[in-house]
Amino acid sequence: MGYPQKSAALQWLGRVHLGLGDYASAADYLQQSLAILQEAQDREGELGILSELGRAYQHLGDFAGAIALYQQSLAIAQFLNAPVREAEALLNLGKAYLSQNQLTDAIEFYQQSLATGKLNREAESQALLGLGSANQCLNNYTQAIKYYQQSLATGALGLKGEGMALFALGSAYYFLGDYFSAIESLDQSWLIEESMGDVAAARSVKEMMKAAFKALSHSNSVLILKSVD
Repeated sequence: MGYPQKSAALQWLGRVHLGLGDYASAADYLQQSLAILQEAQDREGELGILSELGRAYQHLGDFAGAIALYQQSLAIAQFLNAPVREAEALLNLGKAYLSQNQLTDAIEFYQQSLATGKLNREAESQALLGLGSANQCLNNYTQAIKYYQQSLATGALGLKGEGMALFALGSAYYFLGDYFSAIESLDQSWLIEESMGDVAAARSVKEMMKAAFKALSHSNSVLILKSVD
């Protein structure tokens, strides 16, 4: 068996275990596949492995390792002049840095990935959602709302993703003090989670809605008292 066939077989095993959630085995197979490709100096082959191996590392909690792999992927994509792969690598770096709460870096890579114009609609929606999350963590609620709305407008989040984005949008409105808009978004999110039978997610949305209703009631009471004065 030649190196391309052996590498491809190991990569396939890695993908299977990645899909099964057996991330340690996935990383092992993908690392073996990568080593074969590196020895053969097959840069295009390496590019196909690095992002998958990075995902396995992230699931294993090795974020530094995942970031190093995504950076390798980015460098190779730029060397090979592969703009679609370059955009994917930038997106992966944004996700990895966001998961580590390195918000400035996350925002930079998300913006770079969008600027390439090479993301498909699903990846674009993920980048916009990530930008919303990063800005919300920085208390930039107006910016976060803009990105959440843009992400929803792509229509590419899927039903579960849409429910999560609406919840994030509702929470941003809540912290901004726009309780009417918060309740509206949260209600839409709750309907989605309820329809999907995700009891835990629906309960979380409901709790946030209760907080928004309570804050709205308090806000209205204060306004009434002020008008009386």
